[in-house]
Amino acid sequence: MKAYTNKLMIGITTAGDNMTSFCCKCLQYCKKILDGTASDEAYFLLICKADEDENGDVDFTNPLINEMANPDTNSHFLS
Repeated sequence: MKAYTNKLMIGITTAGDNMTSFCCKCLQYCKKILDGTASDEAYFLLICKADEDENGDVDFTNPLINEMANPDTNSHFLS
């Protein structure tokens, strides 16, 4: 077995409703990287998120909204 110094870790999760959870804190940090208030060269970010209405609600019954949060929905991988 070989040891590598440049490892890749992939995390797939939802932030959930608990604003103090590890995943929510990670999402907040990643958003800071994306908006330029933080810098971290170790991260490659892809955040898939459905648009919210003015009340913060999401209509997941709408297929277009659902695909925003699940971009692989119509992919050949699911066939």
